[in-house]
Amino acid sequence: MMTYLRTAGQAYAAIYFSQNSRMGALLLLASLLWPNTGLSGLIGLGSALLISRALHIAPAQQGSHLYNGLLVGLSLGAVYPVSPGTILLMVAGCLVAVLIGLLSNDLLWQREKLIAFSLPFALTTLLISPAAQHQMLLPNTSTDPIFARLIPALPSWLQPLSDYLSSLGGAYFIESPWMGLLITLSLLRASRYLSLMALAGYLTGRLTYLELAGGSHPELIPAFAFNFILTTMALSMWTIPGRASALLALSGAALSALMVNTLQSLGSDSSIPWTSLPFLVTTLTILAALQRRSKNCGPELNLHQPDLPERSYERARLARSRGALAGIPQLLPPFQGNWQVYQGCHGPHTHQPPWQYALDFYQTEDDCSFRTDGRVLEDYRCFNEAVHAPVSGQIISWVNHLPDNAPGQVDSVHLWGNHLMIRTLDGYYVVLAHLKQFSIEVQSGAWVEATQFLARCGNSGRSPQPHLHLHVQRSAEAGAATWPFRLCHGLCTSPTMDQTETGYAYQLSWLPKEGDSLQPSRSSPALAEAMSLPLGRVFEYRCQRALKSRLLRLSIVIDLQGERRIQSDSGASCAFVQTPQLLACYDRKGPQDPWFDAWILAIGLSPMDVQPIRWHDHPSADLLRGFRHRVGTLLRHPLPQGLHSCYHRQPEHNREGWHQTGIHQFSFLGVTTTLHTEARIVPATGLSQLQILLADSLWGEAELIAITQLPDAGIPGWRRPISVCSWSAPNTATFQQVQETPL
Repeated sequence: MMTYLRTAGQAYAAIYFSQNSRMGALLLLASLLWPNTGLSGLIGLGSALLISRALHIAPAQQGSHLYNGLLVGLSLGAVYPVSPGTILLMVAGCLVAVLIGLLSNDLLWQREKLIAFSLPFALTTLLISPAAQHQMLLPNTSTDPIFARLIPALPSWLQPLSDYLSSLGGAYFIESPWMGLLITLSLLRASRYLSLMALAGYLTGRLTYLELAGGSHPELIPAFAFNFILTTMALSMWTIPGRASALLALSGAALSALMVNTLQSLGSDSSIPWTSLPFLVTTLTILAALQRRSKNCGPELNLHQPDLPERSYERARLARSRGALAGIPQLLPPFQGNWQVYQGCHGPHTHQPPWQYALDFYQTEDDCSFRTDGRVLEDYRCFNEAVHAPVSGQIISWVNHLPDNAPGQVDSVHLWGNHLMIRTLDGYYVVLAHLKQFSIEVQSGAWVEATQFLARCGNSGRSPQPHLHLHVQRSAEAGAATWPFRLCHGLCTSPTMDQTETGYAYQLSWLPKEGDSLQPSRSSPALAEAMSLPLGRVFEYRCQRALKSRLLRLSIVIDLQGERRIQSDSGASCAFVQTPQLLACYDRKGPQDPWFDAWILAIGLSPMDVQPIRWHDHPSADLLRGFRHRVGTLLRHPLPQGLHSCYHRQPEHNREGWHQTGIHQFSFLGVTTTLHTEARIVPATGLSQLQILLADSLWGEAELIAITQLPDAGIPGWRRPISVCSWSAPNTATFQQVQETPL
């Protein structure tokens, strides 16, 4: 029974694009207050479920069929009373809807990467409506809820609000402000952004419709205005929220109103035959058209992972803050050691449109690029230095025979001089130019891996002094326009940086400017091993705050989508990506858990560089929710905001370990919340001690007491208790590991 109720709840919630079965179950129970419509909906839902199982449709694919079967039942129940003839028609309609759904879902996904929404239901109603009229089924005149006499009527001055709420209920074929109020409360709980967009879409569609219809029959609007709302909500979920997305969604509501007006002018019935066609045609047309843009600009589509706007926005915001920009290739610095940007993008000499996206590098010491008097090439510090592949790809062209220019001379015929062109798997072409004569050690057609030695820096082509030129283009033609790119995994110092800060600034993804000094990040195998998070590993921490103690268990698991996640015993979890260069956490889900959030903040983005470094990150501000006074829901920004986190890590003196600190700040309405995290990372155990300070006062501290490896097929399990002294200071704590015991 509970399984069926959960399945039914998911189908009811799906009408408003939610996966919350509790919300759907509440709406299901509310619909039964309109007995004929509610009972018909359950009959349609049950029929679709039985048909799906009879056709052996996979459970994961049954959701859309149940949702369309529910709509078939609700639509018939809103017009005709339940009778043997109506039930037979519902069953036949659900069969047709399931069959159409099987075909339309595959076709739309294969061709457009779109889902069918309620298209099977809309096409089914066009087919069964004549049959219903032919059977002369009696219309359902009992549309009031069973408690209608107990509820006072809304005053006339609330009629605009009543129309909006009735329009929300219209998606369930229950045009009642009370049903709409329940939907509104459910939407507010699920997504404040969607709630605002639903209201804005309704107002936009209503104004457009009244303007097109000359202001006639505004009382009919609740019967079809749910099309405006659904269009706005769908476009808000299938695009990344932002100004362009909001404008698109409201434009969709206006186009939906235009289609409603057109269908009415053609004399179509406003009940069953075209009930959701305006929403479907508008939404599917807009999403399909956006995929055919020549450039991936705003609004950014979110077809493969549609979700609540807040979650989609947070994923996109965090990715952008970390440099993951759509259509922007990421390159490693193509050298070893410390180099300086000789000429940056939009440089004054040669980096002008259409070749403005390019970088020139050379080496300096005391702001001088050469030794002695600089009259010969060997005087220049970068001459003959190794050049490495900035990306994996295939060598498609190279020039190796041109002589190197004497200092101050240029070759104005062969502008790039000796050069290499690498085609990446993403279809970009990376060019390294001004290489030394006969220094290239790869052949055309060869596959190279990132960081592989390729050649040596020279002074060929249009190059008055030895330097290395780097740019990206979209085609293989010589002289093609350059394309934006960024460097990744580098250490940078800049004349504009705060000189009081110690250590290099680690950059996950950035575009250096003229005068910046940089070098590639060098990973520490010991640190990467210490912070390793293999599947099945469980970390147990003793957490102490004031006089309260808690055991925090963190498990490393993998979900059905293949994402590795850190999961707390509270149910909170966070996805992560781990490479030899970096540990990066993202996508926090689940209930509030301040201890888990503090752990994530302490190492949420951690490069594995061997040197003392500092870096920045912008994780979700929701990670501070358990540490600050909650601001009223209506006063908070409708979309997630980011923290400003500053990190610093250095090796501990006289011991094997690292001390990593983080300062995390969030400002709202003039009030700034500051959280400090101090973590000790040691070999073989990872994050072993954590101290949390809120506004410079100790909030709590945690210490690792055991590590467990859960057994798996062929993998033995074990448990390693760890004795840790009380926290005194990160550089004075001592650890004693106890021998592993098999599980």
